[in-house]
Amino acid sequence: MSQGRRVGVVLCLVSAAGFGSLAVFGKQAYAGGLGVVEVLALRFGIAGPLLVALAAASGRALRLPRPVALRLLGLGAVGYAVQSTLFFTALTRISASLAGLLLYLYPALVTVGAVALGRHRLDRATVLGVVLALAGVVLVLGLPAERPDPLGVALALAAACWYTVYILVAEYLLRGVDPLVASAH
Repeated sequence: MSQGRRVGVVLCLVSAAGFGSLAVFGKQAYAGGLGVVEVLALRFGIAGPLLVALAAASGRALRLPRPVALRLLGLGAVGYAVQSTLFFTALTRISASLAGLLLYLYPALVTVGAVALGRHRLDRATVLGVVLALAGVVLVLGLPAERPDPLGVALALAAACWYTVYILVAEYLLRGVDPLVASAH
């Protein structure tokens, strides 16, 4: 495996660990007395400068044409901010594990959306993956000893749906834009 691929694998693992622990850290922040707005400000206040530094350190030009920068502003301020607010608000009402599970329906939903938009071909593996993902959520929602808060569940599901739309729109609007530069913006 080339060094570039190894770095890519490590970065994917770091990203997965970060996203996987998001709900747990959110719950800890709430237990420490922070609210949704403070948690989001802290999250983006730390992530933004780190991403800018990483993009700059890797030699990527951060300057973008005005139309691209405006699309990124809209995607961040409307798309990602709404998704994050929905998810972190759900965390105030349901467990971290349930909120995380519901949010991570988005890959199955993105797949369904990509098929519906003609961006992906439907095959057996795709159908099986989507069915298994949805069946797992149905099982978990039916198994808790106590019924989860319906509004918390709805918020987490809304976060997954909103993130699905965000990803599909961003893929279309940001073709040709370096993903690290886009994330830094």
